[in-house]
Amino acid sequence: MKKIYCVLILIAVLLIGVGAFVGVSIIKSPEYALMQIKNDVQESGIDGLMPHLTDDAQKTVSTITSVTENQIVGALFSLFAKDDYVGALKSNLSEIDWRLDDVLKSKNKADAVLGFNYKDKLTGTIEISMVYEDGEWKISGIEIPDFEKVDF
Repeated sequence: MKKIYCVLILIAVLLIGVGAFVGVSIIKSPEYALMQIKNDVQESGIDGLMPHLTDDAQKTVSTITSVTENQIVGALFSLFAKDDYVGALKSNLSEIDWRLDDVLKSKNKADAVLGFNYKDKLTGTIEISMVYEDGEWKISGIEIPDFEKVDF
């Protein structure tokens, strides 16, 4: 009878161990990190994105944000580009529907393709580079979006 209890306890411990391993693997995946980033961006816009960026990416985004928020620079940009699709994406980040199209990953790097849809008026994809840094996945680079539909 003791052998049966020992076997059952061993099986239970193995199942708990496998479950814990799977749970940690999911939580430490780039896909899970992207889901967290999406939730933070939908809650807080660009401010929700910043903690999920590497230091270099934060500097780049801060520079772009400060330049695009400058009214004189904004007026100059408007002279050259009547359609500011990237600006529309940036200012309405919390209203965009995001989907994960593809992820290529290695141990410490990942490349993801995200699809986006802003009110069925602006759709497309964006490529994101990620690195595993300080125990979490962070965005290290963002490519210029590929717009599939632009209907403004």
